[in-house]
Amino acid sequence: MLKERLLTALLLAPLFVLSIIYLPSHLFALLVGVFVVLAAWEWSGLLGVDSSRVRTSYVVCVFLLAVPLYLQPGVTIVLAFGLGWWLFVIYQLVAGVGRRWSLLYRVLSGLIVLVTGWYAVYSLHYDTGGPRLLLIFFALIWAADIGAYFVGRAWGKRRLAPNISPGKTVEGVIGGLVSVGSVSICAGILFLNLRGMGWLEWLSLCAATAIASVVGDLFESQLKRVAGVKDSCSLLPGHGGVLDRIDGVTASAPVFALGWWWLLGPEALQT
Repeated sequence: MLKERLLTALLLAPLFVLSIIYLPSHLFALLVGVFVVLAAWEWSGLLGVDSSRVRTSYVVCVFLLAVPLYLQPGVTIVLAFGLGWWLFVIYQLVAGVGRRWSLLYRVLSGLIVLVTGWYAVYSLHYDTGGPRLLLIFFALIWAADIGAYFVGRAWGKRRLAPNISPGKTVEGVIGGLVSVGSVSICAGILFLNLRGMGWLEWLSLCAATAIASVVGDLFESQLKRVAGVKDSCSLLPGHGGVLDRIDGVTASAPVFALGWWWLLGPEALQT
């Protein structure tokens, strides 16, 4: 499993990084949109729907919601709506109401999560920070994932959320945060010069982004538990489906994008 996971990552990660650097924002948004469409198809499978027509209709709904946003990146009210949704998700996970999620709730949550997550990534690429800012964002997410994975395997004992994702440990989350801290310090020194942002604000934003990625992972894990499946798909060897790979991104991208705008002012993103 680990070997397949590494080989898949080594193949796809460089291609994705090159697309961030060299593609114009509108083309990059279309590329990411392909993954979102695949994720929407996988999400429809978690709804307990077998009809290909119904599942295709769900994908079309995600696409139609994204079209007007594609024409105007960086509208902060959309990012704020995404952040508000994830705060609501945190409340639900803490309150333990996930097992009672209705079909309607799961349908709407997919529309919100996938569209706002895609939109935040698009807006980060479109921002004046552009590809460099988005690369830093993904470096933070990958650092959180890698740190949590290896620290959790080596020293993980205390389960973070045993009823949702038994494999996640408190030690793994701490390892991920330490990795994110290292990346955020290097990024702040070498690339950003923090653009007038204080170190406390920058490190807090990076930590909040990493925590949001954990919430996104837990949210998808709960959805899979409700659906009674282990992986959303088997498209990516060692990684499951597309949804399994972007669950953390969909939650953390609105947090990072809105936090970047809030800390740096209206010039960071369009209003």
